[in-house]
Amino acid sequence: MKKNYLLLILSVLFINAVQAQDDAPVSVAKNQFKINMLFPGFVYEHGFDTKNTLYSEVSLGVGYRYSSYYHESSLYIFPMINEQFRHYYNLEKRAGKGKRTAHNSGNFVAASAYYNFKSFNTNVNMETMILLLR
Repeated sequence: MKKNYLLLILSVLFINAVQAQDDAPVSVAKNQFKINMLFPGFVYEHGFDTKNTLYSEVSLGVGYRYSSYYHESSLYIFPMINEQFRHYYNLEKRAGKGKRTAHNSGNFVAASAYYNFKSFNTNVNMETMILLLR
């Protein structure tokens, strides 16, 4: 009886593994939503055609600085936006080698634009010192 259950479980796992390889298209995903855990935020990637996507990210950046002049340090948090136009160039080659191409797994070249907004918590003394040095 135990052998039958083991055989059933193994056959179901094998069938799922075989179907997962056949269902992977050789093109980018049309819509992907991700949550960024390193810099808390959200990512959305929209596929235009089989190899091009627009990657949009809104997240929070964290920084630390120390002023030896004022003998103080500050930790600052700022929102940032990242936009990238990505071109994936090796999806067919990866698929031919049996590698994963789902969820835009592949090499890409991107034109990227970042924008960091002003920090939520700023140190007035440090900002004044930086402006005086310029």
